[in-house]
Amino acid sequence: MDRTVAAAFYREAKRYAHEADPELLDWFKTLSRRSFRRLTPRQFMEEYAWVVYASGFSYKTVQGVFPRLRRAFKNFDLDKVARMRTLAPVLSVFRNKRKARFVREGARTLVQRGFGEFKRNVLGTGPDALAELPGVGPITKNHLARNVGLASVAKNDRWIARLVRLFDAETHDRLASLLAREFRTKPGVVDYVLWKFCADRAWEKYGAVSLQSFVRRLRVRGDGRANRLKPAVGVGSVTGSRPRSPTAA
Repeated sequence: MDRTVAAAFYREAKRYAHEADPELLDWFKTLSRRSFRRLTPRQFMEEYAWVVYASGFSYKTVQGVFPRLRRAFKNFDLDKVARMRTLAPVLSVFRNKRKARFVREGARTLVQRGFGEFKRNVLGTGPDALAELPGVGPITKNHLARNVGLASVAKNDRWIARLVRLFDAETHDRLASLLAREFRTKPGVVDYVLWKFCADRAWEKYGAVSLQSFVRRLRVRGDGRANRLKPAVGVGSVTGSRPRSPTAA
C-alpha cells in the first residue's frame, strides 16, 4: 500500500471536509456505542431510511427529497410507519416501490421484535445483525452501523473501492484502519472524510479533471509528507450531508 500518497490524500480530504461541513464532521467524531444505546426508534428509522434510499443513488438526489420523504413516512414514527396501508404519499415523492416497501417492512420487523430487543441483539452481534432488515446488505450494513454509532467502520462503496485500488491497499478496512491510526481518529471518520471529498468531486477545486489525476498530482517530499496543494478556487460551504441536525443521529 502506498501509505505516503494515501496520507497526503487524507490530509487534503480532511481539510476539505472540515471547511465544507464542520458540524457534520464533528458529529461523526462523537459517534460511539453509547450513541447507539441512546438511539430512539424515530432516530433509528431516519438513519435506516436514509441508508436504504441512498443505496444506488447520488446522495444529492436523496438529500433533495429527504425532507419530503420524512413527512411521507410519518416523520419516521416507528409504529405509524409499520401501520401504513398505502405507500402512495411516499411514492409521490420518490417513485421507487422497492425502497418504500423496504422501509415499511423494516418498521414492521422492528415492531414485531420489539425495538429494545432488536437493539440488544445488534449490540451483541454487531453490524451483521443489521443485514436482517429489508434493504440492508453487505455494504449498507456498515453504512448504517457507522451512522447509528454501533461500530466505527468503513463501507466499501464505489468511491472507497476506487481509492483502495489507487493506493494499492489490500481492503477498504485496511485502508481505513491505517489512516485512522496515523491520524489518531476512528475508521468511521476516515470513511466519511474520504467519501465526502470524492462524492463532492472536490478534486475539481484543485484543477484536477478526475480522482486519478488528483492522486497523480500529489507531490511527495523526502520526509514523507505531501506538499500542500492549493485549491484553484475556494472550497466554500458545499454540504454533502443530508438536511438534518447532527444531534438527530
